[in-house]
Amino acid sequence: APTSTTTPATTVTGLGLPPGTRFTIDETRPDVPVLVMSRFRGGFVDQASFYNQSADYVVYPDGLVLFNVGDWSQTARYEAGRLDVETLATALDEATNAGVLEPDVEFGEPGITDMGDAVVIVNEAGRATRTVSAYALEFSDQDDILPDKGVARAALRELFDTVDTYERLDGAPEDPDGARGPDRYVVRALTAFDDEGDGAAADWPLDAELAPDIEGCVELTPAQFAEIAPTVLDAESNTTDWTVDGTAVRLTFAPRFPTEPGCTI
Repeated sequence: APTSTTTPATTVTGLGLPPGTRFTIDETRPDVPVLVMSRFRGGFVDQASFYNQSADYVVYPDGLVLFNVGDWSQTARYEAGRLDVETLATALDEATNAGVLEPDVEFGEPGITDMGDAVVIVNEAGRATRTVSAYALEFSDQDDILPDKGVARAALRELFDTVDTYERLDGAPEDPDGARGPDRYVVRALTAFDDEGDGAAADWPLDAELAPDIEGCVELTPAQFAEIAPTVLDAESNTTDWTVDGTAVRLTFAPRFPTEPGCTI
């Protein structure tokens, strides 16, 4: 892994980095997101919704933001926005100085059950990919949150709120190579098809080995997913039913971006 070029976290507060520490955006990798952000991962949800959970915001070095316009009832789909580069840089510097982009930061846990984690995957120049997560971030005003943990939670929420100020773009973003976007689609098989599905199962047009076994998982390339995208994205559900070599299965599809885990979770 690359060696960190950032000053180690050694402040008296135990929360932030030394004043003036800057976040270094890796402009040499324009197709790798600076941030992959999810407001809610995990939690007490049904199996299909759990596997269908995908990033809410994907932020690139030049301020391009891909934002999820779907919800858990459908497979995620993304549209494009633009965040001012200076606004992005300032937000990253502030989050860095608050210490909330370090993997060992502690956010505390409110006394509430069955909620998910806010998760941020961070890609910074000269450092290995790191992940931070905060349980039930939207419930940060609980009395059982210690003051220093409350400060950390507020700083992470501020980062989410700043990213959410993007300006929506009309049409496709400037991406001549088509390289910015999901680099894989995680496919999981939940169960054999039953009569609860909407309509008949569709014939699987790809090779049979590209469909997972029951409770299994495979990863499709964007080109492979494109062959089935109309059926998946037009569905009114976060699952679709397919017949693979005579066997009917119910599948979920979740886009994954560079540095995001795939079938490993």
